Amino acid sequence: MAGNRSALIVATHEYDDSRLARLRSPVRDAEGLAEVLADPGIGAFDVTTVLNKPWHEVQRSVAMFFRNQRPDDLALVHFSCHGLKDDTGELYFAATDTSIDLLEATAVSSRSVNKVMDQSRAGRVLLLLDCCYSGAFARGMVARAGPVVDVNERLGGRGRAVITAATALQFAFEGGEAEGNPDDVEPSLFTTALVEGLRTGEADRDLDGWISLDELYNYIHEEVTRVNPNQTPTKWAFDIAGDIRVARRGQPVTQPSDLPPPLTESMASLFAWERAAVIEPLLDLLHGTHPGRALGARLALEEMAAHDDSDKVKSRAREALASDVVPFTEQTLALPVSAWEAPSVSGAPMDDDVGGEPAEQVIDESPGTPELETVHEDQPEHQPGPTVRSTGYTSRRRPWLVAGPSLRQVSRRNLVIGTLALALVLAAGAWVLARILSAGSPSPLPDHTIVFGQDRDGSRQLVALDTRANGVLTPIANTDGARGPAVSPDRTRIAYFLTGVGAIPGVPYLIGVDGSDRRRLLSEAAAEQCPRTLRPAWSRDGRSLALTCFDNNGTTQLGVWVVDVEGTQIRELNLSASVRTAPTWGDGRIYFVKEGPGGDPNQVYSAAAAGGGDQKRETEGDDFEASPDWSESGLIYVASGKPKGRGEISLSRGDGIAQLETSARASFPTWSPDGKSVAWLETDADKVHHIWIAKFITDDAGNPSLENARELDFSGVPSPPGW
Repeated sequence: MAGNRSALIVATHEYDDSRLARLRSPVRDAEGLAEVLADPGIGAFDVTTVLNKPWHEVQRSVAMFFRNQRPDDLALVHFSCHGLKDDTGELYFAATDTSIDLLEATAVSSRSVNKVMDQSRAGRVLLLLDCCYSGAFARGMVARAGPVVDVNERLGGRGRAVITAATALQFAFEGGEAEGNPDDVEPSLFTTALVEGLRTGEADRDLDGWISLDELYNYIHEEVTRVNPNQTPTKWAFDIAGDIRVARRGQPVTQPSDLPPPLTESMASLFAWERAAVIEPLLDLLHGTHPGRALGARLALEEMAAHDDSDKVKSRAREALASDVVPFTEQTLALPVSAWEAPSVSGAPMDDDVGGEPAEQVIDESPGTPELETVHEDQPEHQPGPTVRSTGYTSRRRPWLVAGPSLRQVSRRNLVIGTLALALVLAAGAWVLARILSAGSPSPLPDHTIVFGQDRDGSRQLVALDTRANGVLTPIANTDGARGPAVSPDRTRIAYFLTGVGAIPGVPYLIGVDGSDRRRLLSEAAAEQCPRTLRPAWSRDGRSLALTCFDNNGTTQLGVWVVDVEGTQIRELNLSASVRTAPTWGDGRIYFVKEGPGGDPNQVYSAAAAGGGDQKRETEGDDFEASPDWSESGLIYVASGKPKGRGEISLSRGDGIAQLETSARASFPTWSPDGKSVAWLETDADKVHHIWIAKFITDDAGNPSLENARELDFSGVPSPPGW
């Protein structure tokens, strides 16, 4: 369940020190921001404002605000004031009684703000700084502050995001004076974009009904740089798993999202039976929780009902619309209020395993909780909440739909003329025959092929890569958010979990290696007990899988389960401590990582797959262990000096533990099916992921090593691989 949402807005525009220019915007900024954040249909924050107060009152307000937070709360703080810097580079927020000569005694330091945030129990903190770090003036604008400051150093921490109005070398500007009235001043560029993006819903770029942190930053960045190219808003994310939903979309969606290509292709088919088959998945999208897709689905159904060449298709489309859409003139509609937070609490496992480094300036996609859809995934179900009034057409199940323009219809009859008709019929016949011949179980994935999620063109797809020289990259499925793939022993199926970028636990799925027969792994009853997981682990016979289960927020570990391929729970392993990583299945035992005794670093343990609660510690090192993977060649894992899940790859087997020659930036090692090669994810100095592969060799003396290591060549950014 999502925690409380509270906001503290600090705005100062009056200063006793004459060297600090009086700012025009902060109070108006605070009023506009407070209104939109407190709106129950948009931000639903409990808002506190601190306007034109001396430094000790501001500091006290900040301390009291963070003192009352809880681990599942979202705390938002907005500063709108002068930003100043002392000789050591310390950043200060100016208050009414701030003296430039006595900053430490008369201003709120970033150090003190950072300290109370560190001491707070708040799981998620969003800090918005509408101030800049050098003084300057531009025509019609007023610059806001002092010299360069490193926000990354001064305000970094766990579970925290910081958005500044400009970079460390730029100015954050107020709006200019309105013509004819010097007292009528527009808000700052930064806060104007912030408020408008939330108020209008324009920041909801994917039209899913929610405004995520990254969507909000994208919108602010675009709007501010459009008005003033010399100002560039900047975002830092510090150890936040996933994304934060800042607000609901306050306005209805009036623009449809693109429908998945398989549906649009089938809608254009020459065969009436194939066009008719699209109606059911379109109705599923219409009933879904993604407003943009739902509107697109409704418009498609309306188009088919009005213009399809087949009376049968028209009739079925009209029946589908009649079962869902009703006209009304004025009606009170419930807006969604649940599912406020995408799972992103500080301390949740990062990537497929454990903790992570502070994120660089990267924009993540908003994660969602997938539903049973044929191609794309929706957000969690909404619940009734605050109301708004609307007119027009609405869905009984999804009241945020509004009417939009009709799709253009191109007559298929104009295409089927003369000899072209014969060519199309022959091509269609060949296509149908190919489908019939390809039915059944997919061909096994070759042993030299690995699988991973690939970030490319703003989405993550599930792909297969031939690891041989000049290997071919083959798409498996358009499953945005696929992570942690694990290939079955017979190489015909892939188990993975589905989430957004940010690498939090997600919903487990199964799919054929050719992209067929995609379905949720767990039965409905099992999914209630195990809502989210990390990378699934196959048993040696391919009949069962082991899962590390988490609650629906992805933050509380619920145990390690063994399930069959139909998704029915077989047993829960009785483990005495919380498991930190995805498991791997070995010789009758399941291997996992948990904290060592007495607070020792995380170590690899194992337990009998048949249950019984027996546990064995497999590693004894002083390093932090992560990402185990078992084969008959031994147990490989990552050993690092810090809990970041990256380090050198180690090997544990009956004759002891050996360090394999890899860089200290390796993570998620995985064995080839024959146990003679290893692939892993490696992060370069710029924090970009690459996949490496090497041969596993044992010399005459029995010493193991990795030889002929090389990077696999392909475009796009990979997630951890599975072999």
